[in-house]
Amino acid sequence: MGDMSIWVTTPAYAAATRRKLAELDATVPADARAALAWAANAGFPGRADPASIEAVLRSHGTFVEETFTTLLDRLGFPAAVEPAGHLRSD
Repeated sequence: MGDMSIWVTTPAYAAATRRKLAELDATVPADARAALAWAANAGFPGRADPASIEAVLRSHGTFVEETFTTLLDRLGFPAAVEPAGHLRSD
């Protein structure tokens, strides 16, 4: 279809979107468990409830960077620290 603005207004688009979102949503519980395992393997065993990780994975934030930061926080990773002198003007 040449003009996407027409496609996104069709019932077929709405159905395709619902199907894809359902497929993605079905993987969220396993993805949350995998994220917790990843954090634990990195030395940060999460004390987070898997449901709170699922909530982040299902969120609809505008900026992925903010969502990723929230995910890292919930997984128990420490906050990033700027290295001393990284903004030197010498």
